[in-house]
Amino acid sequence: SVSAAGSSSSAAIGGLGVYEVLLAWRFLLGVGVGGEYPLSMAVTAESAAEGQSAESMAMTYMMFQVGQLLAPIVVLCCLYGGASSEVTWRLSLGVGSVLALLGTLLRAGTMTESKAWLEARARARKTNSFCSWSTLRAIGYPLFGTMSTYFLYDVVSWGVGSYTSSIFKSTTRAGTIWYMLLINLMATPGYALTLCMGRFGRRTYQLLGFL
Repeated sequence: SVSAAGSSSSAAIGGLGVYEVLLAWRFLLGVGVGGEYPLSMAVTAESAAEGQSAESMAMTYMMFQVGQLLAPIVVLCCLYGGASSEVTWRLSLGVGSVLALLGTLLRAGTMTESKAWLEARARARKTNSFCSWSTLRAIGYPLFGTMSTYFLYDVVSWGVGSYTSSIFKSTTRAGTIWYMLLINLMATPGYALTLCMGRFGRRTYQLLGFL
């Protein structure tokens, strides 16, 4: 929330220009998102009722797609509202900080450490095995599999996204944003189908997704 708000209010500081300050804020935001990504899934899976972890994780991850749809909509509202380029990018980033702040307040008031995590921490303290080599060896293969699949997904997803304006050429900024919204809408059925992940199995569903 703080990094997103800082991004939207970036200004020249000392010898740094606006975009250099923006880059610094976006780096901090990336660090936060990088931690949020896996932890939100872990907390959701540990806190879900028995037999409902798959559906709960799918619902949590679907919020990512909601953000992917809201982002271009906010930009389009700014463009059709006659906002300047500067106001558009600042407001687009600022809306994200408001949503992040709402999430922070909800978590502060409702979220507690999961029972599974508390039990694991108690066991680790007794055996002094927290983050030990034996622990890393035990989770090495699943961890590598998860990291590698996320890496491949991000390369394809963000790589294609960066070339949206080159693949789908438009003479106006609004036209480019409409193309981005269309691409994100095309991914929505895939996100919706993850709600059936518990029926097909996580491994099977992921293999089908890569195919």
